Amino acid sequence: MASTEAVRSNGAVALAIATLCGASSTAALAQSAPDTLDEVVVTGFRASLANALSSKRRERGITDTVNAEGIADFPDLNLAESLQRISGVAIDREAGEGRSITVRGLSPDFTRVRIGGMEALATSGGKDTGGGTGGANRGRGFDFQLFASELFSRITVRKTQSSEVEEGSLGATVDLLPGRPFDRPGPLIAGAMQYGFNDLSRSFDPRGSLVVSNTWDSDRIGVLVSAAFSTRTVVEEGSSSGRWENPSVTGNSAGCFKLAGACDIKSGGYSLVNSAWHPRIPRYERLASKTDRLGVTGSAQWRPTPGSLIGLNVLYARTEGERFEDYLEAYLSRPGVTFRSGKPDTDNQLISGVFDDVDVRAESRHDILTSDFYQAVFDYDFHVGDNLNVSGAMGRSRSLQDNPVQTTISFDRYDVDGYRYDFSDQRSPELDYGFDVSRPENWRFEASNAAGDASYSPATQRDSKPDRFRPPRPSLRCRARRSDQGRRAH
Repeated sequence: MASTEAVRSNGAVALAIATLCGASSTAALAQSAPDTLDEVVVTGFRASLANALSSKRRERGITDTVNAEGIADFPDLNLAESLQRISGVAIDREAGEGRSITVRGLSPDFTRVRIGGMEALATSGGKDTGGGTGGANRGRGFDFQLFASELFSRITVRKTQSSEVEEGSLGATVDLLPGRPFDRPGPLIAGAMQYGFNDLSRSFDPRGSLVVSNTWDSDRIGVLVSAAFSTRTVVEEGSSSGRWENPSVTGNSAGCFKLAGACDIKSGGYSLVNSAWHPRIPRYERLASKTDRLGVTGSAQWRPTPGSLIGLNVLYARTEGERFEDYLEAYLSRPGVTFRSGKPDTDNQLISGVFDDVDVRAESRHDILTSDFYQAVFDYDFHVGDNLNVSGAMGRSRSLQDNPVQTTISFDRYDVDGYRYDFSDQRSPELDYGFDVSRPENWRFEASNAAGDASYSPATQRDSKPDRFRPPRPSLRCRARRSDQGRRAH
């Protein structure tokens, strides 16, 4: 009986302690209740998505926006690669980096780009893709890799026309907006530094950015300066076909193979082999490039009255690059090549074959490339009363792409018998040149007037570097200037 009372007594004590703890917790909650949360600030990727969605809702037309996640923190290292996040936008790459965009199937020539509200054109050089341009942009297309992404805070793609946007594009109008001091009032210093290692090129590639901004006079005056730099070294190794051609298709440069069978272009009669698709210039290739990129922006804004804004914005960008291209190739598109063996597959493609009388070339090309872009824009925005808003901009931009050194040196071997290719494995084709390509005595170094790209004669002047030939011709240079002014009232 005594033991039962003891248990009940201990239970009562435990219940009392629990009650006191509960009362203490309730008192603590009651004391913390007045400390309510006034504001929740969302930053980073979630904030950039929310801002992009808000911008899309405010627009009257069909637009898509990509916002920076923070100061000098765009989601991608390249503006073109950020644009490919948007539906209907595809990009073209150069050395693994986004260069130009295609909107809804229309080429870069049909897309207009504005920087800070003013139309601009930026051009650069790159891999030689034929056409006599040396890989340089000679059209209206905009080369996005000229600019560091850290210099911009927002990208907007306008897929429909509207009255406040000037005409001039069938694909889209792309607006690039650099940072402004009123985007984040108050003193601000932000920077970023990255360092990467490329195990194929065996190089260390630095990348950095810095933004300094401040506002004064109750946030009525603001100044922002930003700068970004990067170094990128890339090595590409692989193979290519130089595109596939068919002698029986009108407009193809490929000539008919010599074999027992008809190849009468006038009568339209072709043998089975000469009506099949085959690689034009099957080759092994190695491309190496190094690019240094620098960008600087400056912005000053003044708000004289609560309903007005005046701004002056400048932008400078420069890229310097050096590129080496090495090819070991066979010209199957030239007339006189003899077909020995092979058979088209079910898709009418001559996937593999053995040939005689083939011209083989070892080609090496060297380029030095520079691109400079300048822009200055003065803009204003005034609210006159409750129903009238007047805004306008006046500016000038200039783009200069220079290719002071472009040298191609080639060694040839003519009428090779037993050349063989096999593209059964598209990712790793097998090429057999029919002779030892590593022995110098098997090659000829001379001027060539054969079909295809002409060789470069060694009888030229050398520049200050002993391992570099300089071609005796003017530099390839592309300039683009634009001076615009506009006023809008709505």
